[in-house]
Amino acid sequence: MSIWDDKSLKPSGNFARFDAVGDNYNGASILAIGTHTWPARGDQAERTVPKLTLQHNGETVVWTVGQVNAISRLFELAPNVGDVLSKCELVNIRKEGGKTYKDFGIEVAESTAPSADDLA
Repeated sequence: MSIWDDKSLKPSGNFARFDAVGDNYNGASILAIGTHTWPARGDQAERTVPKLTLQHNGETVVWTVGQVNAISRLFELAPNVGDVLSKCELVNIRKEGGKTYKDFGIEVAESTAPSADDLA
């Protein structure tokens, strides 16, 4: 038996993937907003990034937002749980200096559901 046969090592969950231009989660609802911390590695310091749990086409997916372009846009938009990512799409991939940069188009439609404050 090899390490690849060990089911306990297989990642759990369904993660959002943006591998090719056009990959998208347009229309996904935000179910939860949190953070994920990657430990320090080599000359890279510990890094904490946003993590969104989305409902998209009947599936729950987790998006660990690691690309600076996407993080910056999310901070501009400051979405909340219940909001919808009306646009969440990989629009460009650039390679510079041995690194890969992904550019995202992200737009948020605010939830029309009443908030807890509205119900109080």
